[in-house]
This record gives sequence, structure tokens and C-alpha cells, in this order.
Amino acid sequence: MASETYTVFYKPKGVIELLESGTGQRDDGILLERALHGSIAQFLENPTATGKQKLAWACQATKAVSATHEASVYHCDISVNNLHLDESLTIKLCDFQGQLLRLDGTVDRDGLSRENTKSCMPRTDDDYSYRKTDIFALGFALYYILQGHEPFPDLDPGDDEEEIKRRFMSGQFPELPSHLMNLVTHKC
Repeated sequence: MASETYTVFYKPKGVIELLESGTGQRDDGILLERALHGSIAQFLENPTATGKQKLAWACQATKAVSATHEASVYHCDISVNNLHLDESLTIKLCDFQGQLLRLDGTVDRDGLSRENTKSCMPRTDDDYSYRKTDIFALGFALYYILQGHEPFPDLDPGDDEEEIKRRFMSGQFPELPSHLMNLVTHKC
């Protein structure tokens, strides 16, 4: 699934580049551009990023998700673990295990990957993903980038899954210190 997904892109800015793909009857793997600084989650463990840098990353992540949707791809697992930083500290969206759509909008390939509890939009079928579920997950990635930690740090994604879902369904979302930032993340 991943190699097929990466081949639909023509080097969009903000998406990690496919350098080489397996051929033949079986998928021999893929070789991707190296993200020298790892995931943004790893990078933010050492809080050296400025507010200006975090806002730039938030914009870059948003543009990368937009580029995937324009290519008829739903990522289905947007998180700070799948937003990596290259040598110039530019965001690169990676780990495409989501859905590749046909021109009519139906699913052509499904990687069967879904968001984790803290970025999963409540819905009747957790296996059903679409543009809005990606955008919901993006909102939580933006929160993490701007705040430096995951939403609801007091809750464990495994042990407190029902409480997290309850909060989302009742519209209880974590707040950011800036009103403008809250407007953006709450739109997600």
C-alpha cells in the first residue's frame, strides 16, 4: 500500500519523497528521503523550538495534508509521529498506510491504518475514514506542535479510551494559550 500511495504524488512539498520502489510480483520495499531530525514528537522532547518555528511547522503540516487530499489520498494516521523533520527542519508527512481513492471517490486501496485514540474523530465505524477524519487528527497534531505535548496529558490512550471519546463527543477539546490558535485547531 505505501509504495502505491507514494507513487501517486509528484514530489509535493511537505510529503516525504519516494526515492526507490520495489518492482516485480512482490513489493521489495521502498526507499524514502531521509528525515535527518526524526519525528516532530522526538524533536520536541528537547524544547528548543521557538514559537515562530512551531507556527511554521503548523502551516507546513497543514499544507502537506492538503497536498495528500488533492492527490486523492487519505493518510488515516496523522500524528506527530508521522510528521518528520528534514535537514532544514522542514515538516515531511510520511508513513502512508491510509486510503487511495479512485476518481469517483471510492476507495481503491485501503492500508487499514487508523488514528490513535487521542486523534481519532468519534464515528460509528472507526474503520471508516475520510477527509474530515484526517483534518480532525491534524488538529491534534497542531495542538501537540504548538503546546509541546499531546492533548489530555492526564489520560492514557489505552486505559482511558472511553473518557477521551466522551470528551470529544461532548465537544470538550484541549485549549491553547492563544485565542487565534484555538480558532484554528477547533476548526479541525
